[in-house]
Amino acid sequence: MKINNKAFTLTELLVALGIIGAIAAISIPSLMTRIQNRMFVTNLKSTTEAIKLLADKQLITSPSRTLEGTDFDSITKLFTTNNFNLAKSICSNSDNTCWRTKNYKTLKNTSSASKSRPDYRTVKLKNGATMTYARIVSGSVAFPGTPREDTVYGHFYIDVNGDDFPNIAGRDYFEIYVSKRGKLYPNHDIANNFNSVNGQQNCINGSADACYGVIVDNGWKMPY
Repeated sequence: MKINNKAFTLTELLVALGIIGAIAAISIPSLMTRIQNRMFVTNLKSTTEAIKLLADKQLITSPSRTLEGTDFDSITKLFTTNNFNLAKSICSNSDNTCWRTKNYKTLKNTSSASKSRPDYRTVKLKNGATMTYARIVSGSVAFPGTPREDTVYGHFYIDVNGDDFPNIAGRDYFEIYVSKRGKLYPNHDIANNFNSVNGQQNCINGSADACYGVIVDNGWKMPY
């Protein structure tokens, strides 16, 4: 009785391994990027929630029921251990342990640094994020569709993974506006009826505040 034992030849095995390797080479970087983006969004969400929670607390104790006269008036009043989980106290402008770089790349052209953060003092949070804040004192513009008394009050600049790469606006670097009534907005020009399509295009072109709006509008997911 003759028994036929069929098996793969060495050539067939090598071809199969080559195909598997090619698929892995294509899919693994994409998978790692998605995982990294989720981590960035998680840190962005936790940081903005901390800002919103603090704003709500400040509004309760504010006689005017606005952020006027609260800790949001200045960096030194805002960035304290009572307000945020600080890993490092206020850093100087030249302290690279808080900001690795002043120039950030854009999603559209990651080969050139074309997005500059402000040269303000900053703090580093325990979740790894670096954050700075600018109080908008003059030239405040009312958000479209909001009461005239609710204007831009401050501007946050956040690198969700601190001094680590990739240092790209819309990946790990974002900007957020806070209104006098403690609301967070992606941009004072598009705060009302935010258009995710236009916002995404602005984000790709380097608008770090539009990127924040797109992520929120997509249920805290990075769709680009």
